[in-house]
Amino acid sequence: MNYLSRAGLLMGFVACLLLSGIAGESRAGELTITPQMPKQGVTVSFRYKQDTLIFQGAPKELYVFVYSFGESSGQPRGTAVPLKREQGGIWTATTTTGMKDVFLMVKVSDGIRDDRNGGEFWESLMSNDGVKPVESSYLRSGIVAMGSLPDPCSRLVDLPLALTRLRKELIAYPNNVQAQVAVTSLAYELKDLDEKSYREQIQKILAAPVDSTRENYTRAIIRLLNLQNRRGEALKLEESFAKRFPTSEIAADHQWWYVQGAVSEDFFVKYAMEFAQKFPDKPANAQLQGQLMKTFGRRQEVGKALKFLQEQPYPSAYGYLELAKIWFQSDTSQEHGLPYIQKALQIAYNPPIQHKPVHITDVEWRTETKAIIPAIYNVMGAMYYQMNRDDEALAALQQVVKETNNNALKDTYMQMIAILRKKGRTQEAIAVATQATLALPTDEEVGKQHRALFDTLMTPPFGLLLYAQERKFWVDSSARARQYQRSSVRLNLSAIDGAITQLDGRRVTFEEMKGRPVVITFWSSWCEPCIKSLPFLQFVYQKYREKVVFLTVNVWEETGKDRMKAVREFLDKNKFSMPFCVDPTDDLIKKIGVTGLPLRVYLDKNGRVQYKEFGFQDPNQFKDNMEDTIELLLGEDFYAKK
Repeated sequence: MNYLSRAGLLMGFVACLLLSGIAGESRAGELTITPQMPKQGVTVSFRYKQDTLIFQGAPKELYVFVYSFGESSGQPRGTAVPLKREQGGIWTATTTTGMKDVFLMVKVSDGIRDDRNGGEFWESLMSNDGVKPVESSYLRSGIVAMGSLPDPCSRLVDLPLALTRLRKELIAYPNNVQAQVAVTSLAYELKDLDEKSYREQIQKILAAPVDSTRENYTRAIIRLLNLQNRRGEALKLEESFAKRFPTSEIAADHQWWYVQGAVSEDFFVKYAMEFAQKFPDKPANAQLQGQLMKTFGRRQEVGKALKFLQEQPYPSAYGYLELAKIWFQSDTSQEHGLPYIQKALQIAYNPPIQHKPVHITDVEWRTETKAIIPAIYNVMGAMYYQMNRDDEALAALQQVVKETNNNALKDTYMQMIAILRKKGRTQEAIAVATQATLALPTDEEVGKQHRALFDTLMTPPFGLLLYAQERKFWVDSSARARQYQRSSVRLNLSAIDGAITQLDGRRVTFEEMKGRPVVITFWSSWCEPCIKSLPFLQFVYQKYREKVVFLTVNVWEETGKDRMKAVREFLDKNKFSMPFCVDPTDDLIKKIGVTGLPLRVYLDKNGRVQYKEFGFQDPNQFKDNMEDTIELLLGEDFYAKK
């Protein structure tokens, strides 16, 4: 049969991928930055000798991802600079530094895999004369070594190195308040400063006059006041600076604090709309618009939702997707939602640059923004399906499968099969069912539908016999293909430094956990997908608890809630045996770069961060992905040097 021969060719190709290897000498990448200490606003050259382990063969394209830090910016500015291939595995590129840059951090990437120089990146201090680093150059390099940046630019944590760099900043610029705060805090944490000296130094910093027009100095004092539990003074200083400099980062953070801390739906709507009005070009607006649309939908305020989106100078795909869902889930005509889902798709393919997080490069952003496209096509297909516009529904659902690389949700495949069966296109329905089996090999409903289609095509019991014969091949091939794909896209980020707090109050360090893979799940009691995922996480825990460390970490709990108490109350009502922990100050999520919940982070036996998985939709897909990843991390082949 044609569909079987096509499937056989596909699986043969996958098998070749699994068994093939690329011969050649493995060589670490080398990057040279010229000049070594560039001036602000000059041309910088890059020369890269290709890492043949990370970038095997001859990559089609490589980029230098440059992360440029300013004096006051909390996050770097990410820029992707295309590299030009030269002879002998050498790549070159040039770019121009910014007039306010103080520090550069660089990695090489093909858009999927990164050469991060063993986790340390390549770095360059900035100067005005080519000799002495500019103010905040050492400071930024020290903060980077503390590992406080999100994933795309997260460097290997080295606290002693960070302290050395911060002290160099104070030697060169003794009046840098941010450096004073950072040195005092880190020296105390590393036990290089005793309690008495620490408190004296803090009081000295707070008593000294500060240039209140400099945002980085003001932010440092606000942080210090918060550390001293002087939240009222910190808030007053924050409000004062925000009023004087309404477009500053502090002003945006201050308004965002109100959005996140809203104690009711009414307050959330009020503060979120104020944030969107005051800071329309902030990346947070992309997701915020979607959250507002969900809220308006629950309140049945469709007119207000539409008016809000139409007034936005930079509307987001998330916003229009959620607006379309309001119509889709209502009892009115589905036709009303079509213009909005089409608008969402249009924006998703050409998103406004204002929604790009500053620390992400254009190349990384293009990959990230594509994540919403399958969800849009899914809703579009469901709309057409409800309207009996089968051909358009099928076309939209086929796009979902294409965009997800045959990793769609079960409902997508089931709707496609239903449409094809309705049209009498059984051969095509079987091909879709085969795709579904490859994507969801343990799903009983998919298996049942697949068997039924074989019986439709062939006289029983021959359909069932052929199905049983082929199923094991499909399922095994699917598992091998998924594991191959997972293995090839490992993150290989530096080990996490620090500890986590258990419900009995005991702190357990990540150093103690080395020797076994670790699965960290971040969740919160207000997060509906988090709660839905926990029973399936419990299932995986029961299967692997003897071989793997599981940490279910509560974060981002509602303002004012005692996290320990919140988790205990939750567990009183929901009986789970897997270990629950808390991240009291959200330090861990800052180190890992958590931007949404639920999030699963996988550490290998050496403690290095290898994989991250966000969200929860399909339970079977959830379990398959977790088990595939855990099996990889348990296997010796994963740690073998190639």
